Amino acid sequence: RIDLPVPARVRWSAAKRNGEAETVDTGLGIHCATLPTRDLLPGATLRVKLKAKQKTDGKTTIPTSFTVRVRS
Repeated sequence: RIDLPVPARVRWSAAKRNGEAETVDTGLGIHCATLPTRDLLPGATLRVKLKAKQKTDGKTTIPTSFTVRVRS
């Protein structure tokens, strides 16, 4: 799951799969997107790109891309 302080579009890829998801406002000041990691094998690399839909408060920096290693 990706948690952000602002709404965003999350694009992801892993092995031969890819997709995108919009974050959902939790009502608690956090916007979440759940990525489908259940079918990925431990050790798989998930590449993530973010596109925020609004600017942060200036105190928070949101990366535009990063990678995540899946654990069991």
